[in-house]
Amino acid sequence: MRSKRKSFRFKSFQFPVKFRTPYEDGEALLENISISGCALEELTIDLRIGDAFLLQIEDETLENPIEAQAIVVRSDSGSVAAHFSLIGEDTQKMIRKFFSLKKNGS
Repeated sequence: MRSKRKSFRFKSFQFPVKFRTPYEDGEALLENISISGCALEELTIDLRIGDAFLLQIEDETLENPIEAQAIVVRSDSGSVAAHFSLIGEDTQKMIRKFFSLKKNGS
């Protein structure tokens, strides 16, 4: 069976991230990420299908945080999957570079 996935997914990071909704700020662990979306778990505030948020990835190795607008497409007992609704080409490159380095232990 062929995968529907159009971009490489970096997974199993358990990387702490922040997110913002129009009403609240939250934190979560990044389960996986690609240039088209991500999965989060252990969210400090609930997100439901259709909720929009700004994902923020910060790290001391980054000059500026990685940010992408996202919309929740799946919600299961404490975790969500989101599709990036607005993500620039530069941000896509930053995601690839940053998580490639993290995957290799840098």
